[in-house]
Amino acid sequence: MKGMRQSLRSLIAMPSLHFAAAGLVLFIVLSSTDGPEDETSEWPVPARTIHVSDDRIEVLKQRTESRIGYALDLEETRSVIQDWITDEILYREALLRSNTSNNSAVLNRLRQKLAFLDHAEGNGLKDDELLALAAELNLLDDDVVLRQMFVQTMRLLLAREGDRAPSTSELEAYHQAHRDDYRTPARRTWHHLFVDEAKDPSGLSLSQLTVDLSTQDLQPAAAIKRGDPFPGGHSFSGSTFEHVRTQFGQQFAEALFSAPIGDWSEPVQSPFGSHILFVVSERPERVRAFDEVEDTLRLSWTRAQRKKHLEASLSHLTDQYQIIYETEPEWNAGSS
Repeated sequence: MKGMRQSLRSLIAMPSLHFAAAGLVLFIVLSSTDGPEDETSEWPVPARTIHVSDDRIEVLKQRTESRIGYALDLEETRSVIQDWITDEILYREALLRSNTSNNSAVLNRLRQKLAFLDHAEGNGLKDDELLALAAELNLLDDDVVLRQMFVQTMRLLLAREGDRAPSTSELEAYHQAHRDDYRTPARRTWHHLFVDEAKDPSGLSLSQLTVDLSTQDLQPAAAIKRGDPFPGGHSFSGSTFEHVRTQFGQQFAEALFSAPIGDWSEPVQSPFGSHILFVVSERPERVRAFDEVEDTLRLSWTRAQRKKHLEASLSHLTDQYQIIYETEPEWNAGSS
């Protein structure tokens, strides 16, 4: 039996089977019957009691700590265990919803596994006999890829169970409630005259340029020539505050977006040197109109509704299961 299990693990590790498993499980769950299980199937109905052993907790904790690189605290450990319990519930519910005995995809998958394990009688078994043998060998539970696909597909199914088209009034209300999501930032088009401080350590050139710009009617193109070359260029169109901040720093961005339009600013410092700014124009911040974002709103509303429906469904399913710990965990202390 141990040899069979090792061979099976080699089989499910084959990348070519992962894609097939994904399509298989999607077919299993989405084409299932309305009832919780097929009463004529010999596939064992998953129990609604989940036992969480101390070893299980320790393995999950160590696996997570190895992945993230630091020790889990109590709340993080509780979250990891709860995630595993949720996945276990989803897996069992997927089995309950699947018409396994009448699903040729599942049966074919099991026959392929038995063939790989050189189990000669697999092809000659009737469906109910095949299911009984598969249950005895624990073939489905041992299929990590298939198991995970059951979980993911079950999440998708639960989230979409309440799908419906939103009304215009619902979309309008969603638009109003999430105005910040559809807000476009202010944008400025501007030039700058750059002074390399390494070439002007005394600041005399910068001071003289500041005076010239305030007393002479210099257009940006002419004024820029009096400064030093700048690697990023001297003219920028449609810059947002965040874009300027990441390039030139917080102080520079604040100065640019408070500078007058159509006039030269006072000198502004950046990590590169000194700048004198000239703002050409500004497109003010605004919230995009409903008609502009209606399609995006519909997608966002649907995602939000699916998230709510999934959370409600998971809560309802969890209430139907009894969770028994080998040793009562610290996070459950005082909760009963």
